[in-house]
This record gives sequence, C-alpha cells and structure tokens, in this order.
Amino acid sequence: MQRIRRVGASSLSKRAQDYAQGARPWQRELSLALGSEVASLLALAERDGDFVNYSSPHEGQAQEVGAGEGLGGAMASQLGAGRTALLTFLEGSSPLVDASLEGKRRDLAELIRHCQHVALINGTWPCLVLAETQEEALAAARLAAAPPKKLSPWWLLLPLLLLALLWWWLLYPWPLCTAGTDHKTQATVPESQSQAPAVPLRGDGKDEAALLDLDTMEELLRQERERLRADAAEAQLDAEAKALEEEARRRTEAEARERERRDAEARERARLEAERIRAEQAEAARRQAEQKKERQEVASTGKALPKCETIKKERKVPRMVIGFDGSLSMLNPIAGMRNRLDAAQRATVALAKRIDPNVPIGLVEINGCPFAKRRGFFNGSQRGSLISAVHGINPHRYDGGTPLKDALVQMADLVDGRSAEAVGVLISDGVDSGCSRISKDICELAQGIHAAKPKFRIHTILIGDEADSARCVSQITGGRIFKPQNAAEIESVLRKAGADYERVCK
Repeated sequence: MQRIRRVGASSLSKRAQDYAQGARPWQRELSLALGSEVASLLALAERDGDFVNYSSPHEGQAQEVGAGEGLGGAMASQLGAGRTALLTFLEGSSPLVDASLEGKRRDLAELIRHCQHVALINGTWPCLVLAETQEEALAAARLAAAPPKKLSPWWLLLPLLLLALLWWWLLYPWPLCTAGTDHKTQATVPESQSQAPAVPLRGDGKDEAALLDLDTMEELLRQERERLRADAAEAQLDAEAKALEEEARRRTEAEARERERRDAEARERARLEAERIRAEQAEAARRQAEQKKERQEVASTGKALPKCETIKKERKVPRMVIGFDGSLSMLNPIAGMRNRLDAAQRATVALAKRIDPNVPIGLVEINGCPFAKRRGFFNGSQRGSLISAVHGINPHRYDGGTPLKDALVQMADLVDGRSAEAVGVLISDGVDSGCSRISKDICELAQGIHAAKPKFRIHTILIGDEADSARCVSQITGGRIFKPQNAAEIESVLRKAGADYERVCK
C-alpha cells in the first residue's frame, strides 16, 4: 500500500473527516457495486491520531497534479469516466449493502465532485485524494448557494417593439394630406383659403382603414404573445420529459448493475462454498489416510501417541510459533478475498482452532522497523486472546516496514528446539526491508538458528513473487515451502503446515 499524502485532521472539512472515519466500508461498498478498479480511484483514508493518511493499493512514485487539469488525454478520460461512474452510483437510488452509509452518500458525492487533489501513481494511474480543507468546503458551499443568472423579462418586449416599428413604417397611412391633390392648384389658392382649417373628409374610408389596421396589429401582437407562451410551455414540457427519461434510464442502469452485482456475489459465494466443501473432503480423506497410516505404524512398530501427562512431566510438549507479516504490502488484493491481510488472518484463525490445546502457540508480528513485535505465547485456554491478537494486526499502526530477519531471531528465542520439538510458520509476502541491525543475510541467519536449535523446523508461506528470498529458511531448517495463489490456498497450506500438531498426545 503506497502512502500518498499525510494531512492534519483539524484542517479537513467535516465531510472529509467523516470519510476518513468510514473509508474502508466505502471501499468495500464501491468495490461490490463498481469493481475494485473504479473503487481504487479513491485514495484510502486512515485516521492516525491527529493526522489522516491517504494511500493507494497501486505501487510506485506518487505525484500530485492539482485538480487533474494537467493530465494527458487517456488518463484524463480514465479519471473522468471513473468520477462519472462514482457520482452516478452515489446520486442514484439503488440501495447500499451497508445501510449505515446511506446518510453519507451525498456528502461523498460532493467530495468527489469538488475534489481539488489528484495524485498520479507511477505516471500511469490517477487517484482522487479526498482531502478537502475547510476553506475549499466553504468555497464550494458559496458556489452552490449562488443564484443562477436569469434572463431579464424586458428582453421579451424586444420582438414586440420591433413589430410595432414595422407596423408604423409600413402600414400607417402616409402622407397625412389628401391624396391626389395637384400642387399647381394648391399654389393658386388664395392665402385666405389656404389658411382655413382643414376639414376631415368623411366617407373616403381612410380613417376607418387606419383604425382597422391598428386593431389588426393588436390582434397580431396578442397572437404572437400567445405563441411565445405556448412555445415556452412546450419547451418546459420537453425538458421535463427528457429529465424523466434520463432518470428512468439511470434507474434501469442502476438496477441492472445491482442485479449483476448480486449475481456475481452469488456466483462467488457458490464458488467459495464449493472450494470449501472440496477442501473439507480432501482434509477428511487426508485425515483418514493419516489415521490409517498411524494404525499401520502402531501395528508394525508398537509405537503410538505419547500420554499428555508424560510429555508435560518431561517438558517435551512441542511448541508452535507464527511469524505474521503485517506490513503495508499485505493490503494488496488477492483472489477470493479483499486483500492478502484478510486472507492470512482468516487462515491463521482456522489453524489456531485446529491445533491440539496442549500445544502453546506464540505470535510474532512482522510490522514496523527496526524490530518485530513479540505478542507472547497462548496456551489452549487462551486461543480467544490469540485470535484477537491476530485480528488486531494493522499495517497502519507502525511504519509498514518488514523486519523479517529480526522476526526469525525472535521466533527462535520463543522455542526450545533442542530437547523438545518445535515448528515455526512464517507468513510473508516480501523481503526484509533492510532496517534491521543484523548484518547477516536471511540464509546465513537460518543456518545459525538451525545449528543452535536442530529440532526447530520453519515452514514458509510465501505470498506473491517478492517473498521467494525466504525459501532458504525452510530448506535449511527442514521445513516445507508453500506458494499459495489465492485465499483458499492460503488456508489449505496453513492446514498442511500445522497438520503434525493437530494431535500430539492422548
């Protein structure tokens, strides 16, 4: 898990702090609805005291690119498509699997919509960092509260004014004097007559025509206003119809995605159940074969399981110690489970429940440099405390390093390995971080442990391709090497690693 940014919690907005408190449930919800690839566009937020850490499952150098304006075409399209998918789901009406998140889905949508922090991982993968500050939240609220600009109603009078001017120019009677008057005749009219007031002519129809044209223009103006109102109402109805169609389309797509998600979950559950049944059948067959072999050995050699009282009195009760990798890389995804950490925790709990209660089990957490964390030994009556300690392993509690060599030393210190048998189970997905003060490499260290404690065997559970450097630990101490590829195989190989200790006495 790659850490991108570390921010003081007090500088974040209220909804950003709420997201940091519930980021993991949201990651699970979005992965189920949209797939892990879209969900991983959001940086995982984890509260760490007075700070919030933002990290991504993608490994590589992280570079912040502001709000994402400088991204290339392909990455900008990828970010835009992912952001649209997230907003469509969060603003839709499809129910969430985790009902407790319903009240916060709108806040998360607003965080994504106004996100101003985009990181580019390894130059190829964009990631939204929802580290909204209080100032950014205030600016977004002001922008949302600003009223939209409306078109002034006076602009609607412009067409009417243009029509009135057109009527005045073309239809109003011109000139005002009587048509057909001879200018020469007017010139000879005596001055006394020319100064007489003009008497309007009646019966020529021109005044009535002017009044009729005025009524006609008023009617045309009224009809134009009615047409404009009808066009506006029709446009509004069209917009509402399109909005309803879009809402129906989004609802149909959301329902289809929900059905697809449920079908995928049902298929996954059926597959896991089939794998579990096959594993149980294989385990039953293995146990039957071992019991048969034990009966044959007892019949041929006369040897059987020792009595518990005897080995306790002689202090020869075998011990088991588990070295559990809790570094950040254990948060990488794995087939069948959300990540490697969840798969290893579930398999370790199953192993602890199968081991003979007479066998004490030790736990060493491989997390945080320079020293591994020794959690102590747990006898048969303390299996619940051991399971709680396994579930409590958190890669974000320390710096996420892998002090593998120091863990081997502490595992060896917890067992006898000389007069009593002991077995170690090392679960890791990486190499030593180089932060230990031990100068020897891991293979030289294993040779020294084997020379001092020849009855201490170490099985290695190597998850991923980067863990192969620890193969020599099993080769030197006489243990077995396992390379599981998915969550079911991790549980299966841990069962094999502890098979000899499921019953050690009678």
